[in-house]
Amino acid sequence: ITALLVAVLAAYQKDGYSNWSELSRVIQLLVLFGFAALPFTYLWSLLFQVPSTGLVRLAILYIITGVFFFMAFFLLDSELWDLQYIAKPLNYVFLLFPHYSMARGLSNLNVLQSTLNICTQRVCDFTDFLGVPCNDDSLNNICASATQLNCDAPRTGGEQGLCSLKTACCDINFYGFTGNGIGINLVALGVIGVVSLILLLCFEYRLIQNIFFKFKKQQR
Repeated sequence: ITALLVAVLAAYQKDGYSNWSELSRVIQLLVLFGFAALPFTYLWSLLFQVPSTGLVRLAILYIITGVFFFMAFFLLDSELWDLQYIAKPLNYVFLLFPHYSMARGLSNLNVLQSTLNICTQRVCDFTDFLGVPCNDDSLNNICASATQLNCDAPRTGGEQGLCSLKTACCDINFYGFTGNGIGINLVALGVIGVVSLILLLCFEYRLIQNIFFKFKKQQR
């Protein structure tokens, strides 16, 4: 399924999904999502006796934890409502659910790629100011020059624009653990997968029950 999705994305050559470096980040999210969601779903299925009932209820659960949780975070994190102090702790709680982690990760990838595209388009406005050519390496060259500026001091003209470009464009890290990086989403999916798999094995092999019975026998 992951290969099929990636093949469709690559075929359309949309921004953010057109080369290997961009598609590899999507592949990592999808593979870790599958690793987390399969044992997670298996654990929840143990609560139901009737398969059809379990299927319907789990589908509703995943719609809530995926779509509704993502929309709730998006609205609370908006600057219009000034509720970021609620959105941030809720984000860590919502990361316990694989569907939210994947949805947020894909959203973050889109935001960062859009930011990078805008920065690449704007960068040629500063090439004349710095005396460098406008080409594919312009953003890297300008970011290298911007790091030498003390942007804490008052700046005017081109230097002020360069400092604003530095803040918005020179610290883009797709795998960061802050801002719109997907590092925390990948880690959350990995942890969910490992913990769910361990719990599933404990239930399947009755490890907890065996330990409990052995402990009771020793007490007798």
